[in-house]
Amino acid sequence: MDLTRWLPILILAGLAVIAYALFTESSYEKFYKKGLDYYRAGKYERASTEFLKAISEAQEGTSAKARQVLVDSYLLNGEVLDLTLGRYRQAIANYQELADLYPNDPGSRTALLRLAQIQSDKLNQPIEAIRAYKQLIERWPSAPETQPLRRRILESYVAAHEFEQTVVEGRQFLAEQPQAAWAPEALFLVADALTYQEKWAEAVQGYVRIRDQFPQSPQARLALFEIGNCQLKLERFAEALQTYE
Repeated sequence: MDLTRWLPILILAGLAVIAYALFTESSYEKFYKKGLDYYRAGKYERASTEFLKAISEAQEGTSAKARQVLVDSYLLNGEVLDLTLGRYRQAIANYQELADLYPNDPGSRTALLRLAQIQSDKLNQPIEAIRAYKQLIERWPSAPETQPLRRRILESYVAAHEFEQTVVEGRQFLAEQPQAAWAPEALFLVADALTYQEKWAEAVQGYVRIRDQFPQSPQARLALFEIGNCQLKLERFAEALQTYE
């Protein structure tokens, strides 16, 4: 059988298949674009519905485009649920799903940051927020937000009244990076946590360290006042009077 006569037809057929794949819009792209249109028009319920459809369809895809649409749909759906519909728990579940699906994708970092912000600022769940902060630090230890996240962890422990853990993790950080830019803040949080535990003498040591090592920091003046308060608690009245002066 002479195949040469069929070769041009086979080539054309192959090119047609490739062209169809390149220029035919996938279903997940259509849902994603509809979601964007609804989002821009302020129709947030419909936008969320379309983003969920895009997520469902894109999960079946294996291409880089499918993955990008999937990540973008998760992030936009989370934004809609959080910022416009006020469905915070659904937004958290949405973001966590993305973080679990692609743990090393930059989109997952954004998802975990947003998730932690909702838990901390909107649901008053500092311990849950700490878990997200620690996931972020573990996955991206060199990311620029790592140091601010360490501060947020200490602040969250204080908010949760977990004062002992504030002291433990604050001291651990200060041992590792004693001259870090936010070391005065860490020292202040640790000293404050000690006052909540009525460990006045240890707290004084922390406040004195701020005064002596970081005299130009915003925390230095506050530290002086707190030193005096602790001295009063220790009934060291003469020292307290001198400190207040």
